[in-house]
Amino acid sequence: MTTPPQHWPQATRELGLSSRLRLVTLPQRRFRSFREAVIGGLAGSREMPALIRLPSMAWRADYEDVSAHQLLHLANKRRRGTRDVAVFIHGLMIDESCWKGAIDPFCNHVDSLLGWTPLFVRYNSGLHISQNGALLADLLIELFEDWGDQLGRIQLVGHSMGGLVARSCLEVLRQRNHSVLERVQRMFLLCTPNGGVEVEQLRYGVENGLRLVGELAPQLIESLLPSERANPKLQDLAVRALVRTTTTAAASIPRALTSAALWFVNFPSDGIRDVRFGYMQEEEWQLHQQDELAFMTNHRRPLPPPEHVETYALAASLWPTVSDTPSRVRNDGIVTVASVAAQTLDFDDLGLHAQDRFVELPLLAHQMAPVSSRVAQQIEAWVR
Repeated sequence: MTTPPQHWPQATRELGLSSRLRLVTLPQRRFRSFREAVIGGLAGSREMPALIRLPSMAWRADYEDVSAHQLLHLANKRRRGTRDVAVFIHGLMIDESCWKGAIDPFCNHVDSLLGWTPLFVRYNSGLHISQNGALLADLLIELFEDWGDQLGRIQLVGHSMGGLVARSCLEVLRQRNHSVLERVQRMFLLCTPNGGVEVEQLRYGVENGLRLVGELAPQLIESLLPSERANPKLQDLAVRALVRTTTTAAASIPRALTSAALWFVNFPSDGIRDVRFGYMQEEEWQLHQQDELAFMTNHRRPLPPPEHVETYALAASLWPTVSDTPSRVRNDGIVTVASVAAQTLDFDDLGLHAQDRFVELPLLAHQMAPVSSRVAQQIEAWVR
């Protein structure tokens, strides 16, 4: 058996000596990758101990980071010549395993069914969506430059946050005026919170409520104590000192409790905070940071995809029925149908419902969409 090229990762070269050994170690690599994805999604934007490894935006093969050149080497083993590709982009706190968690996943058949070579990325979903959008743009540029004439058209398939990252990526490529943007033919948004995530908005409300309680605790407690009366000077000083001491001691209890609760609800990463309203551009979350006191202010701006990119959105719902109007009540356990259809804001920057490029699938949970056969059939129907 031949040894993999020297430019491959060391683990790949070592495991490549025996396909049987590589198969045995696959579960460990998959578990390590999933663990890093969860940590990254929860706290990937924070300073972490050196021993904790966070994901980085990269092409993936067998749960290892690879380059675009290595992907071309793998693709050429199956066939040579120009080929279209489908780039699968996972969501929050997960890795590329979300596309493969079925006995016979759709991603294994996109080549035979639609002629697309499947490519997978992994990224730190705890970073700002705009940061990951720029990093994904770098990957597509790398693919464009390394594959050359062997790269045909590009299809972007994003699940949940991955759809927002794909949209942000297209905007970055548009601003850079890079030629790879012309290769992007279609974009599929699966359970993508284009209008934000109401659950995260609720958490944000709890966070602000706890912060307000912590700030007002001393004043609230002091208002319950008797005010100083016109007493002799010494007695007046004693009353003031007693009020001050009692207030400080009593306020420390709710402050400690609210601080502990705030640490819990305030812990989420920048990525989680961005999905609150679906922020995909840097100026959006920067405006939010500057306007932190404006409670529940949405700084989201329209971000229509390039005109030549055919965009489709698919919403899942736990409800047994669907309706003609995207609902703000029906949801997949995380994202509402209206949010996927981009109809929860003052604007609709996708217009997919009117173009018949939006579909709602009943009795389907959020995390099951990437491996659902019904989702695969809908994508195939759109393409054909």
